[in-house]
Amino acid sequence: MANPQKGEVSFEALGKTFTMRLGTNARALVEGKTGVSWTSLMKRPEAEWRERDAIIIMWAALYQHHKLTEEEVGDLIDEVGSEEVSRLLLKAFGIANPPEVARGTADPRRRRRRSGTGTA
Repeated sequence: MANPQKGEVSFEALGKTFTMRLGTNARALVEGKTGVSWTSLMKRPEAEWRERDAIIIMWAALYQHHKLTEEEVGDLIDEVGSEEVSRLLLKAFGIANPPEVARGTADPRRRRRRSGTGTA
């Protein structure tokens, strides 16, 4: 079961439940596989995206929970459909990077106070 507090998103395919997360480790895996920074990849125009980019991002997002091969992820994308995969990845990215974080305006102290963790 996905935990949205951790940036996880679940979906059903091939008779199984898959959970993905685009956290720091997943983004580092993408950078390692593509040789391109996460920021540069996200700024690429749509016309410059390759099928391999989608496979690698989905592979990295699933890796923590499923340890699939890239070929298995390609088959999974075929099963789910490209549009649904895009929707799921955007959702995972949005959960992992709320607008205030993406804009760089988040105040971590405020987050600690709300969650009840950290020191007063």
